[in-house]
Amino acid sequence: MQSVCMRKPPIGRSSKTSFPLIFGRLTSRPDGSVVLIPDEPDRIESPIFIPWQKRRSARPGDRVLVRLPRSSRKGEGRSERWEAEVVRISRRGREEVIGKVLHFEGVVYAVPLEEHYPNVLRLAGAADWELAEGTIVAVSLLEHPLPGAIPHGALTRVLGDAEDPETPYRLVCHKYVLSPTFPDDVLQEADEARKTDVEDVSRRRDLRDLLTVTIDGPAARDFDDAISIDKRGRRYRLWVHIADVAHYVRPGSALDREAMLRGTSVYFPDRVIPMLPPRLSEDLCSLRPHADRLALTACMDLDRHGNVLHVDYCESVIRSDQRFTYDQVSAILRGDSVLRSQFQDHLSSLHWMQELSDILRRRRLERGALDVDLPKAEVAYDASGRVLDIVRERRNEAHRIIEEFMLVTNETVARTLERRKLPVLYRVHEPPDPTKIAQFADTASRFGYRLRPGHDGDYRPKDFNRLFRQLEGKPEATVLANLLLRIVPRAYYDVVDVGHFGLATSPYTHFTSPIRRYPDVVIHRVIKAACRTRLTGMRRLVRQLPKIARQVNEREHNAEEAQREIVRGIMARFIAERLGEVFEAYIVGVKHNGLFVELVDHAVDGFVSLCTLRDDDYVFHPEKPCLIGEKTKRVFRLGDRVRVRAEKAKPYRHLVEFSVA
Repeated sequence: MQSVCMRKPPIGRSSKTSFPLIFGRLTSRPDGSVVLIPDEPDRIESPIFIPWQKRRSARPGDRVLVRLPRSSRKGEGRSERWEAEVVRISRRGREEVIGKVLHFEGVVYAVPLEEHYPNVLRLAGAADWELAEGTIVAVSLLEHPLPGAIPHGALTRVLGDAEDPETPYRLVCHKYVLSPTFPDDVLQEADEARKTDVEDVSRRRDLRDLLTVTIDGPAARDFDDAISIDKRGRRYRLWVHIADVAHYVRPGSALDREAMLRGTSVYFPDRVIPMLPPRLSEDLCSLRPHADRLALTACMDLDRHGNVLHVDYCESVIRSDQRFTYDQVSAILRGDSVLRSQFQDHLSSLHWMQELSDILRRRRLERGALDVDLPKAEVAYDASGRVLDIVRERRNEAHRIIEEFMLVTNETVARTLERRKLPVLYRVHEPPDPTKIAQFADTASRFGYRLRPGHDGDYRPKDFNRLFRQLEGKPEATVLANLLLRIVPRAYYDVVDVGHFGLATSPYTHFTSPIRRYPDVVIHRVIKAACRTRLTGMRRLVRQLPKIARQVNEREHNAEEAQREIVRGIMARFIAERLGEVFEAYIVGVKHNGLFVELVDHAVDGFVSLCTLRDDDYVFHPEKPCLIGEKTKRVFRLGDRVRVRAEKAKPYRHLVEFSVA
């Protein structure tokens, strides 16, 4: 977590006198420390740490009242640090703890997996469960102990043996309320949905004669989108066919209620928790090759500059002629003779796709869209499911083709809905806070790069693009990209359009992934109603949109946290099998208590604690930021390449620690 920035009290005055009591919420940092997020975040400039001895059984997530005594200041060059004590717990946060079973002197305890929770829990009624030592369990707190007392808890669920590879998934599903299974009434509706196919085809536009392809990853099973393209002179006709999920998921049905409750599919490296039952997500709605499927098609005419001249929407029936992978398309476009011979009928279409996507990308960047991308971690497994490696995702021309086509379709749909004064659930992205931009610009300047604002003094995405063009191929590029993505707010859904900073466009919505995103289903319903000129129900939908936005925003954030937790655990297990090995790494963060590093050859990051740097006493210089040895003057700064040794890995605590080799 980033430091909480606030204003310091005047020099020479006691902080206890100036600010004796502060309300706020406790939260934990990756290093295990606990800090306060104040209700009034403008009162002091340094983070407020709550030492274990002063928490009064308070835990991260609790709302508390703290007393702020005088600041404790380290030696010259060290960052100022505030330490407070909890006076009162005003409201408890999460009342459940995940722990590992421990037997001691005939009593069964749970040792919390979260390092910032200091107590062990005595399990009431544990004898009824016959729990083996090392079992991972969920425990509901029965009482809040006085300082020094052991709290009691009731077992709510056994999640599995710590060594069972399925246990982390059961833990995450329990913690984030994710269900891999569906209620019976939802499954029944999915089964009955097959009966509507044949009856509905006759009134649809038949596009099965179009040469149509899907382009996805090799492991994909839910194909949301398919593409057809034609070129006449210097103009392009692009058909973007999207699975007609709204045909099967009717408003108010059991399928609809479950889809809205889930909000999104949750993707893990080796599995998915779908928003819709597999009968729909992997079969009936999936645009599989050589199968007739119902779709909602946007047919766009574009000129040689990428401007959409005309768009037509229709409920259609399509048949995908070929299921391509990204790597196959990339190889064909790069001239692979074997693949070009095998897919000769598709060569013209694929080259037109590349031409048009290049035009659209150039147009998007010229208008100022943000062009900073950090590759995601990709896990490679062997046949038995063991993790072989964790690498950075490789993106190629085919990824960019699909990305550009989906972006232009989403933009076009949003404009259509606005022009026709129809309900829109916007996808919005606010610009970063000016203070955070200034901090980022200051960090960039320490590397010798200047972030220049526009003529009006405001920063726009293209200003960041200009900076990152100078950073191509340099180690500090990853560091600054990480920093930039931290200061840019998360995108979210809203009924009010505030624009999309990252894409430099307005309006924008989501239309192209209804199998995995509920907002897209909502937008499909509006487009389908417009196609039929039957707009009954739109007023009711307008009233529902704020509630839908709140729900899907919460579920999207929940899914991201669950995905992050699984990946962090996989990283820790990967390193746990390689303790003692030495790796090349870049320093991607410097704090008063150590270094954050990212491995060069693996998509794994971890922490180097200050206490492991034993060759000298290192002083943190926040203005750099860097650590400098007092005697040797050895420097550790952002972007430096270092050799690190794997020292510690705790998968259930998502902890990876290194030392400098």
